[in-house]
Order: sequence, then structure tokens, then C-alpha cells
Amino acid sequence: MMILLAIVIALALFYVVERHFIQFITFFCDRLLKEMIEKVGGWIPTLSNFFHDKQKEMGSRLSLTHAIASLFIFLVAVLLVAANYTIIYYGMEILLSSSKESSLPSVNVWGLSRFTTIGIISFTFLIMEFIIGFLILETLCITDLFGWSKHPKKKRLLGTIPLAILFALIVTLEVGLTLHRTYEVQEGPIDESTQVEDYDQAPVDQKIAKNAASSEPAPSKKTDVKGASGKHWEDLLRTLPYWVTGGMAVLLPIITAAAAYGLQDMLLLLLWSVFTAFYIIFFLAGLAYDFILHVITNIDDFLKKLLSIALAPVDLLVSFIALLLIKLRVIRPVHMLVLIASLLLTQQMAFGQENSQEQGSQEKVVAVLFDNSGSFKNYIPRAINNCIRYIEPLEHGSSFVLFLIDKESLSNDHPPIVVRLPKSKTHLMTRKHREEVRKRKSAGISKIRAIEKENRARSTDLAGGIARAASFLQSPEYKSKKKVLLIFSDMIDTGGKAVLKGTTLSGVYVRVSYAEVNEKTQNIIKQWGRALSDLGAAKVEILTPDQSALSEDFNLERLLGGS
Repeated sequence: MMILLAIVIALALFYVVERHFIQFITFFCDRLLKEMIEKVGGWIPTLSNFFHDKQKEMGSRLSLTHAIASLFIFLVAVLLVAANYTIIYYGMEILLSSSKESSLPSVNVWGLSRFTTIGIISFTFLIMEFIIGFLILETLCITDLFGWSKHPKKKRLLGTIPLAILFALIVTLEVGLTLHRTYEVQEGPIDESTQVEDYDQAPVDQKIAKNAASSEPAPSKKTDVKGASGKHWEDLLRTLPYWVTGGMAVLLPIITAAAAYGLQDMLLLLLWSVFTAFYIIFFLAGLAYDFILHVITNIDDFLKKLLSIALAPVDLLVSFIALLLIKLRVIRPVHMLVLIASLLLTQQMAFGQENSQEQGSQEKVVAVLFDNSGSFKNYIPRAINNCIRYIEPLEHGSSFVLFLIDKESLSNDHPPIVVRLPKSKTHLMTRKHREEVRKRKSAGISKIRAIEKENRARSTDLAGGIARAASFLQSPEYKSKKKVLLIFSDMIDTGGKAVLKGTTLSGVYVRVSYAEVNEKTQNIIKQWGRALSDLGAAKVEILTPDQSALSEDFNLERLLGGS
């Protein structure tokens, strides 16, 4: 009978520990596992938004009709570009006739030539003409891929002149080599394979004559060219007038450069396709990331349902043993009730005390002043990402409010961005509560990211922003909470400090991030630090841009100092 009594007590203790077990699993998933996954996958939404914005930007600049037309023009121009390559290769054989061929493998490239020294140099010249032509079109604003049209006309013309001179030098070299090869070389070369084949098939008397001719010294004006491009092409050029060959050697490079006109739309189409592909990849990764977070968030409900099913037979067993012990008068009903009541009371007291301590220590109110002026625009993207990271560690019952600093910070032209996290009615937060917390955080983060698209203010009313935030933090509803003021600004104020008269920051912990400290501003920032302390701030911490980027104190433990 004592064994049955021990079983009842053990099972009763198990029911007390059950909630702690679920709490431990929830803590492990919500705090440790979730935190790790958020650090690993937290960059997925950022990258997804980045590629989505780039995709929309490329799409707004891209015209499908223009892209198709440019592609057609480019494909037609490729035939002339191929002819230009042949001209370059034809002339390079004279320039490099005495050089040794490259040992690269003999692989055909588009049927134009082999990977030889002459072929590589000829192709390099062709690419140079193409790139220089595109850059000239950009400087003349005929195309606008790089956005150079925003620069003054004089600067663009200064860029056009050296490009035009370089292009003219390349064309001059190409024309000179072509004319020299065509009209000044006395005897056109023939491929060695053709020479061997003709020699083998020739009659005996012709072979003797050829051998005798080959033993004679070559005339001084002959030029031997290794790896020649072919006799038919050379004979064709020699039948043309001098001015026709020269005009063709000039016109083909110009057409090659002009063919770069279609490069803008094709590059935009290519970039749009690349950004779309990356956006789809990160969008799918984001769905998987959200699903994993959803599973982790709801792990306690899953455990409760699993334990309720698994422990259903145990409930019947405990009830049966308890009734059996009472029936056999091993234990009195009063003693059983006292045992159950004491276990429940101990459990409730432990949870109630822990719950009150935890809620009291975690609840914070964080006010943020975000500089939206033109002087701070270079830091705004980094400051936004930094600001968002302060939202994630906030627990239930905390509040996060962001005010924009502009030319009139006390006005209500820009309503504050508010993220209020609801309190949990029980110690173990329910699935519904955690989902609500997550939705509110996500909504706040989306609004903060939208700041980057706001128009920048021409002046900075920093003092007005501090007065507005101080008034908010001194509200009676936040009296029992830890109060923090985060300022993202270069601390260059244009409005003066007169508006701070009567303002108090009593009990408020202040952190200034991205304060540009240099010889001109260090005295101004020191004055602001003293002014914030004079307003009653519990602590003032000023971080430079580098310190702000390296800081990991997003749960504010270092700033609050364990208070």
C-alpha cells in the first residue's frame, strides 16, 4: 500500500514539474533556438527586400520593346563586328609575324579564329572598341545606364575627349595595319597545309621547279607571315581600290562602337533577370524561415496537446490509485486533499513570484529620435538597420516609439512609429500572444524601413525632438518601467536649445548613436552630452559611427548597467 501511495505522490509531483518542463522547452525554443535562427536567417528579409527593390528599379527603367529592338540591332551588328574582327586579325598578322604563337589549345571561338596570341590580341582590341564606344555614348547621354546625365555637361565632355582620342588611335592603328598588309606585302602567304597538299599533287617536273625556286634566296621586299588568315580574303582586298579598303577599315570600328547602343537595354534586361531570380530564391527562403519560426513559436501548444494525449491513461491510473487508497483506508480523504492543495499552492506561489519578478525586470519603454535631415543622409541606411535590432529583444509589456527629427520636431507632421507589446496574462505565453507580439514587431520594422524613402529635411530641430521624447517618457503610464532614449543623429542642431527649458529626463538612460566626432563637432557633441546630463538623465552614452556599427548591446543591458 505504501508503494501505491508513493506512486500517487510521484505522479502528483510530476504534474507540478510538467509545467516547468514545458516552460523549459519553450524557453529553449523561444530564447535560444529562436535567437540562433533569427541571427542566422535574420538577413533573409533584408536581402529579399533589397533584391525586390532592385528588381523594381530595373523594371521601371526597362522597356521590353526597346530591349527586343536593341537585341535585334545588336545581332545584325554582330555580322559587321565579325568582319571588323577579321580586319583586326588580318593586320595583326603583320605586326606579330615574328612572334611565337601561344601554346594555348587550338579551340575555335565562334568560328573566327583559334586561341592564339594574334587571336587573343585581336579580340582584345575588338572588346576595347566596343567598351570605349559604349562609354562615349554614356558621356554624350545617348545611353544612361550609369546615370551620368546628372553630372554637368562640362564634366561629361571632359570625359568624352580622352575616350575619343583613344578610340581614334586604335582605329588609326587598325587602318594602317590593314593597308600595309594589303598593298605593301609583295606575296600573300598560303597556309602550310595547302602548300603541302599542292606539292604532293603536283607533277614531277613542277616539283623539281619548286625545289629549285625554294633554294634561291627570297627577294628583299617579301614579308613572311606566320599563321596567315587566307589567300582568298587577301586577293579580294587587293582587287578593291585603296580608298575603299581604307574606308572599310575606318567604318567597321565605328559600327562596332555604335553597336554598343543596344548594350544598355540588354544589360538592364540581364540585371532585371538576375535580381528577379535572387528575389525568388530569398522569397522562398523567407517562407521557410517564417515556417520554422512559426513551429518554434507554437512548440508549447504542441507539447501540451502531446502530453495531454500521452498522459490521459496516467490520469485514470492516478485517480484509480487515489480512490483505492481512500477505499482501503490507507490514507484518509482529508490527508489526500491536504497533499494536493499543498502541491498546488507551492506551484502557484513559485510561478506567481517568478512571473512578477520577470515582468518587473523586463518591461521597458524605448523612445527613439531618428535624424531625418540631409546632413545625416549618409548614415540613414545603417542607422535604420541598427535601430531595428533594438526591437527584437523587447519582451511583453514593453513599448518602442520612434520620432523623426526634422526642421520642426515638435510638430505632428510625422506621427510617431509605435510598437506596443501586449502583456502576457499567464506566465507561459500562449501561441496567440506570441503571434500578436511578432506581428506588432514586424509591422513596426516595416514602417521603420520606409524612413529611407522619406524626403530629407533641410534643417535639424534636435532640441525639439528631445523635448518631445522627454514629454512622452514622463507619462504616468511609464512610471514603473525602465526608460531609455536612443538618439540616432550627428547632433548638429539648427534650432537652438531654448525649447529645452522645463524639460526633464529624470530616470532616463540616453544613448546617442552615429555621432560624427571630429575637430569641428567634438565640442558641440560634448555640449550636448552635458545638456542631457543637466536635464536629469541617469546615464548618457555617446557612440561614434564605428562604435555604433560594432555595438551588440541591443537588449540595453550595458546601458542600463544591470539596474
